[in-house]
Amino acid sequence: MIKNIKTYHFILSITCLLSTITACKKDIDATIPGNGEAIKINYLANSDVLKQYTTGGVGIFVDTVLHNNTGNLPFFDLTTTPKQVEYPKFFSTVPGLLYINYLAGNHRFQFNYMIPDTITSNFGTKPYKTLVDTTLLFEKDLGSLIYLIDGPVKMASSEPTFKILSIPANRSLKLDSSQVALTISHQSPDTEAIKCSRVTAEGGLTTENLPQKLAYGQSTSYVIFDVKDASNGVIGFRIYRSSNGEELINTGIPANGGHAYVLSISGFQHEQLMNLPSQLNSDNTVQYNSVTIFPNLRATTRQIW
Repeated sequence: MIKNIKTYHFILSITCLLSTITACKKDIDATIPGNGEAIKINYLANSDVLKQYTTGGVGIFVDTVLHNNTGNLPFFDLTTTPKQVEYPKFFSTVPGLLYINYLAGNHRFQFNYMIPDTITSNFGTKPYKTLVDTTLLFEKDLGSLIYLIDGPVKMASSEPTFKILSIPANRSLKLDSSQVALTISHQSPDTEAIKCSRVTAEGGLTTENLPQKLAYGQSTSYVIFDVKDASNGVIGFRIYRSSNGEELINTGIPANGGHAYVLSISGFQHEQLMNLPSQLNSDNTVQYNSVTIFPNLRATTRQIW
C-alpha cells in the first residue's frame, strides 16, 4: 500500500512538472529580430585619410560594446601594404564581392580605431577611439555595402572625421545579359554637389536618369543601362561641378551585361593637413604626426554582382 502511494505521488509529481513545462512554453513568445530574415553586408573603407595611417586598424562592433579583443569581428588592418580595407576580404577566385550574414532589422555599428598594446604587443587589442557610432535599418533580401568614408574637414591641421554610407546591394533587380545597373555615390567631402552625363553610342551626351545635383554623402538609386549604349565595351560618364558645369572626372563602367556597379566619386579635391596617430607611447599616450593628404579626386568602379 505504501509502495503504491509512493508510486502515485511520483507519477503525480512528474505530471505536475510536465504541466508546468508545457505552461511555460505557452507563455514564451519567442520573437526573432527581422523575423529571422537574413541580410548580407560587405564593408569597405574608401578613405584617403586611412591610407595614411601606419599603425593600428579599425574594428567594427555590431550590436555590442567595445572590448579588448577583435576576435573574428570585421576589421580593417592599416599596417599592411596594401592595406586590408575590405571585409570579408576579396579573393580573385571568387566572382563578385563576399558578404557577411546578419538578421534583417536595426543594427548599431561602432567603427573603432584600435592600436597595438605596448605591453602585450597584441595587434588591435587596445580600443582607442570611436570613429563612427550609428544605427542603420536593413530590409530583408537587399544586402548592403557599408562604406567608411572621409568626413567633412573641420579646420586645418585637425584630427580627421569619418562618415558611414550604406548603399543597398539590390540583388532583387532582374537584369538580363543586355543590361547593366549602376548607382553613383558622392564620397568626396570637399567637393560640392555634382551632376552627371552619359556618353551615347553616337558620341553625344545625355543626362537622362542621371543626377544633376548629387551632394556629398548621397547615392543614387540604381539606373539600368543597355549594353548597346557602350563604346568599345565601356559605358562612358562625365562628372561635373553642379554649380558651373566644370568637368571634374571622365570615367566609365564595363558594359558587362547582367551585372551591377557602384561608381564612387571620392578623394579630396584640395590638399589637406591632418594630425594622424602614429604610435602608442610606453606611457600609453598616443603620438600624433602632421600628415599632408594630397588631392586625388577620382571615380572608382566596383562590381557588386
